[in-house]
Formats: sequence, C-alpha cells, structure tokens
Amino acid sequence: MRSSIIIPVYNQTEQLLITLQALNKQSNKSFEVIVVDDGSDETVENFVDLSAFYFDISILRQNNKGRSAARNMGIKQAKFELIIFCDADRVPGKDFVKSHIDEHTEENLVVIGEVREIYVSNLEYAGDMFFKDPDFFIKKSKIPKYPKIVGNIFDAGVTESKMPWISTFSGNMSISKEMLSSIGDFSELFTNWGFEHFELGYRAFKSNLKFVKTSQAVNYHIAHSRDLSRLKEYFIQSIHIMEQLHPKDEIIRFFGDFMLGKVSLQEIEPSPEASWKEKIETPIFFQVDK
Repeated sequence: MRSSIIIPVYNQTEQLLITLQALNKQSNKSFEVIVVDDGSDETVENFVDLSAFYFDISILRQNNKGRSAARNMGIKQAKFELIIFCDADRVPGKDFVKSHIDEHTEENLVVIGEVREIYVSNLEYAGDMFFKDPDFFIKKSKIPKYPKIVGNIFDAGVTESKMPWISTFSGNMSISKEMLSSIGDFSELFTNWGFEHFELGYRAFKSNLKFVKTSQAVNYHIAHSRDLSRLKEYFIQSIHIMEQLHPKDEIIRFFGDFMLGKVSLQEIEPSPEASWKEKIETPIFFQVDK
C-alpha cells in the first residue's frame, strides 16, 4: 500500500525541515509528501531543496486560511488511497509510515498514532541529535497530558468507548481517501487553531468508522510556548463551531466542559451498557465549580 502524507505548515520552516529529514529515514519508502504552506510570511518552498529527498514531494501554497483548508488542499492533491496526516513540527519515528499502513487491515478505519512531546531550546541541536542518537527523542520525550488521558479509552489498540473521536489527532492519524470522501473533509469554519480534528472524528464516529490506536506510529511534537489566554479563547470558539455544526448533539457541549477542565472524562464517558440519555441526565455534569 502506498500513502500520501499531508503536512500543513505556517511559519515553521525549521521544524518542517527536521520532519522532512526524518521522513527520508522511514523504514517504509512507498509514499509521497504534500506540504501545504498556509500563507507563511516567507514562502516555505524557498527553503526546501526538493532534490534532497528520495520521495516525491509537492509544495502547495494558499493564502492564510487555516489548517483545515490546508489539509483539504492536500487531500485533493493526493495520488494514493491512504492519507496520513503529520504536522510540520511533529518529527516521525522511523516506523511511522509502516505502522500506519500495517494497521489498515479494514476499509472503515481511523488509525491514531502515538503523540509524544519533546522540549528543546535549540532546533538545530534537536535535528542533529535525532540522527546522531536514534534514542534521543525516545529518552527525552513524554506523552502529553491530553493524549495520556484519552489513551485510557483504548486497550491493546481497540476501544469500546462511545466517544473514540476525542482521540482524533490530526497531527498523527491516517484514514483512506474513500472514507474521507464519505464523511467529508475538514470543516473550513475552523480558521484559527482549533478542534477541526475532533469535529472530523465526530463525523467519522457517527458514520460508524472504527477507531484503532497504534503505539508504533510515533511522532514527536517539538513543543513551543503558547499564549494560554489565547488558547482558551480558541477552545471556546471551537466549541461554538462544533455546536453550530451539530446543534442537536448535546454531547458536544459536554465535550467542551471536559476540554475546559470543568468535568472529567469519566463523568461524560458512559459505560458500554449505559445509554447517552441515562448518563446525561445525571446532575454531575452541572457541578462545574470544583
């Protein structure tokens, strides 16, 4: 199976170059890479030597419309049936591509990889160490809080959760082009940093796609500072967009409370034998001042 790897990028050229170099070291070499420059201040193509990579690589550019529009542009350009999503600042381990491909034994799958995070003060040093010491990122990285929490809904890669879509990480996931065509691409209502990946995952869940997780498809997020007040603002905007897209689905509001730390996952995740109605009617959701 051949795959198309789609990487949106906005002003992260140094990180992108490390990610592309890591893709050059993949154990599976049957893929193309589509980089979509989402209106970076300096055109990414000017910094990337296309001849340095053994794989086919295309660099597209659009005005700054956000990650959803960038990924959608990449999907339209993709030559192969399996789509793998990776972000510009997420450096793939050597079996990243192989592990995603190996999991696609059925057509209706959403495969979630393992997201790890590494903190470095110098990008050039990180890039050098990634190739000098294969275990450097493994030793220095950790699983961030959110992926660790939602990882609990999986057991040996499979889940009976009624909310598997909360694990949809567009920086490390794969899905067939046919399945994307059936559920629709990323919603372009999300123009800032947001929950476009969760919303896509929610539609996949409602369309009865099966979610699986593989700890072998690892990529390493090069952590960067965030404006927490702005981040919370984007959280709230994203929840409003999801509620707009799914106005009858009350679980979206509860998901928003979970993301804002008002309720725990255990409080909104029903047991396999409980229906949504039975769980939603319990008052614990409204005890938010904890």
